[in-house]
Amino acid sequence: MKVYKYRGGTKEVIERDLESLVSNYFWAPTADQLNDPAEAYVNELLIKTTLHGLSSISDITEVNAAFDTVLRMRHTIGVYSLSRTPLDELMWAYYASSHTGFCIEYDLERLKLEARAGWSVIDVSYQKEPQIIQFEDISTHEEISPILGKMIGTKSQRWSHEKEIRIITTNSGKNHYAPPALTGIYFGCRCTDDFITQVRKRLSGRNISYYKVECSPDSYAVRAKPIEYNKEVDGIPETYLASINECYIPELQHTADRHKKYHSYLEKAVEIVSRDPSCDKVEAVDFSGSKIENGKPVIYVTYETNVPTQFDKCLNRYLSLDEIEKAIKDLEIAAQLASS
Repeated sequence: MKVYKYRGGTKEVIERDLESLVSNYFWAPTADQLNDPAEAYVNELLIKTTLHGLSSISDITEVNAAFDTVLRMRHTIGVYSLSRTPLDELMWAYYASSHTGFCIEYDLERLKLEARAGWSVIDVSYQKEPQIIQFEDISTHEEISPILGKMIGTKSQRWSHEKEIRIITTNSGKNHYAPPALTGIYFGCRCTDDFITQVRKRLSGRNISYYKVECSPDSYAVRAKPIEYNKEVDGIPETYLASINECYIPELQHTADRHKKYHSYLEKAVEIVSRDPSCDKVEAVDFSGSKIENGKPVIYVTYETNVPTQFDKCLNRYLSLDEIEKAIKDLEIAAQLASS
């Protein structure tokens, strides 16, 4: 799934954003640092009344502490707000400096892969009134998602055009991701050719698609026109090759009968992951025992990542057979561009 982040501002802000793209990180502010003063606002009246009544008949110290902990999270957790669309006229106007800025395209699944234990993804819902916190929403254990979802995952209906998805990070501030998670850049209608060239050169050698947003000839909607690849501007796609464990592929005779006809895909999966810039070393590959897609097996590759992460350094990347076929074709195209 592709998600989008509109960016614009002063020359200094743009430079900071470009540096974050080059260095493969995003900045997640706390909820109380976002532009809507009603962020993380919930109706606490019912729960406070309930807790006050219970306090006269029972010791609810732990419950009160859990509730207070969640409320304080609006000042500590990171919130990275994204959209489902790169073509919203209003967001181009006020988030991308009246079309002089740009919009970043991410692959959401790849974006969260290396830090999936430290991040969660919330689909924002839009309602007329703030969410009401119920007693059942409070937990004295680690699971606090009911209240967090209501706080961070609900906004006024007036914001519904943003079609927002949020990545919630354990800590606010800088969060790194793997380079392939950045898949595209959309430039606003008023971006100059010089600025577009500058951005493309800063990101040269990356497998990134570029688009120029323009007004539609017969409506108020905007549309995106692909920008053609230019070797002098975009550079030759960089190639990577991580080290591979010598015993990484199970032998055919040790493969389950139902998987033997797909055995050749194991080596293809290793080829894909070993050429990913976030991979330091491929440790193992095999068929998943629990995942299937379209009636066919899914392959997992265990690898060491070089992305600064809150998760373990060794990760499993799952690939369907269709994804493997597409990725191999993409590698072949990149090789052709490099040799042309």
